[in-house]
Amino acid sequence: MIRWILCIGLCMTGEMVALAQDAKPSSDPVADTVAKLRQPLKLNQELNGMALKDLIAIMEKDHKLKFIVDEMAFKSTGETAILDKKLTIKQSVGGLRVGKALGIMLTSTQATYIVHKDHIGIVPVPEGETIVRVTGVYKERPLNEVLAEIADDHDVTILVAPQSGDARMTFINSRLLNVPLESAIELLAVQADLRVVKRKGAFLITGKDHANELNEETHNNAIRKIELESLRSGNPPKPAPVK
Repeated sequence: MIRWILCIGLCMTGEMVALAQDAKPSSDPVADTVAKLRQPLKLNQELNGMALKDLIAIMEKDHKLKFIVDEMAFKSTGETAILDKKLTIKQSVGGLRVGKALGIMLTSTQATYIVHKDHIGIVPVPEGETIVRVTGVYKERPLNEVLAEIADDHDVTILVAPQSGDARMTFINSRLLNVPLESAIELLAVQADLRVVKRKGAFLITGKDHANELNEETHNNAIRKIELESLRSGNPPKPAPVK
């Protein structure tokens, strides 16, 4: 009898453990999507002339991604049959990450993608927009490692100055969803009490004092340039009024 009761108890305990495991929350859907976008592209078919709907079907099958095309948004731009539109791309995207390759392929149809919680939206490229957007989920990762990943993903230059000290290794917890690149870098840097100095498309991450020095230097150089140009033109700047 005791053995029988013990057997029942063990069985019930096993079932409770199984139920507890089944009740565990699923992985973060955004993080899951970002991970899939960082995978190597599996696409081997000829791209030039492929319909957008066929590309989406292949991507959904090969990479387990969910796409939703905003057809109404395309119709508002005059594109009434976006799903049937043919890709005009002759370059190879083999070996690229899914996200980067997808951006290149969609550009040929005047489309782009944005990451949502449970799917990837295909939308028209906003007229005149050249903004790079960042999507990522970073949990307990050093700032310098996160910045290196963003630089690699988006082909931008991000430098971490020695003046940032140990703050560059601050552990970051952030969820970024389609955030403009410059804003994303600033939001990450400020978590480590660091600042961003932009120079001709490159980003320098450094301490507050160093950033202030660099910005003041830039400001003074701009004033000197204006004064020099004024002297050359024969119109020297008027002295500031004495208070």
